[in-house]
Amino acid sequence: MNREIPKWLAYAMLSGAAILWGSNHVMARDLHDTVPLISVSFWRWFLALLLIAPVAAPYLKRDWPVLKAHLGILAVLGFVGIFCFSYVIYLAAYNTKAINVGLLNATVPIWVLMIAALVLGERTRPGQWAGVAVSLVGVVVIIVKGKPALLTGLQFGPGDLWALASAIVWAVYSILLKKSPAQANFFSTIFVIIAMGVLMQSPVFLYAQWVLGEPLISYQDDIWVDAAKIAYIAFGPAFLGYLFWNKGVAVVGAASAGVFLYLIPVASSIMAVLFLNENFQLFHLIGVVLIIAGIYLTTRFAR
Repeated sequence: MNREIPKWLAYAMLSGAAILWGSNHVMARDLHDTVPLISVSFWRWFLALLLIAPVAAPYLKRDWPVLKAHLGILAVLGFVGIFCFSYVIYLAAYNTKAINVGLLNATVPIWVLMIAALVLGERTRPGQWAGVAVSLVGVVVIIVKGKPALLTGLQFGPGDLWALASAIVWAVYSILLKKSPAQANFFSTIFVIIAMGVLMQSPVFLYAQWVLGEPLISYQDDIWVDAAKIAYIAFGPAFLGYLFWNKGVAVVGAASAGVFLYLIPVASSIMAVLFLNENFQLFHLIGVVLIIAGIYLTTRFAR
């Protein structure tokens, strides 16, 4: 993973990571009628843990003293980024259109800025707050589906609110990630974080099996199609997405790589239209334009 690659390949990897992450919302939406939410989340991360283990193994023994000293924050990261985020993002995908999930998740940079400013007291410029305001207007446009009257009736779709909550949870995770041990390799760190999350999800998964009587994978008699979709979520978004993103950032830098995150809602919207027959409506376009304009303002004034 340390061998240098051409920049064009790094850009291709960053694009691939964004597309894979965008497909996660679409695939989850496709599974919402046949696979229990708890099963999707558990199997996604359990399989991803098995896949990343060989990559992390060469670093784990070397990094273990450092990781052991930071097990507390790694457990918190596993709880927020794996346990909480997975359930919240799938609650969104199971209750609203994949297009909405993708677009509302694009607000993560805005929530990072707001939490860092309001909770951590980081200095924020007026122009950045203007960007926050513009993006939040875009969020409201999507949630109320372009109908301002819904604001007074508070008739918000629960799935849209879960999608917004997932963006906030991921923003918290992103801020907390700065406290992970910098001395440890990325893959050994992420292995421990995922392992913590899977460990926390296991009792919930077993409860769903033994007490609620939910199926191991699918409600359908022929489970292989659903099993293949879950395997894709684990291998594509959870495993390859992390590999591609990590290598791309290492080559082009975090600032240049950040632009590629805007591909996530674009990819999820296109795939939702093509594979789920969802409609991309005018209010979606207005909302995403406002969200991206707001993010541009916040990053421009941050520089």
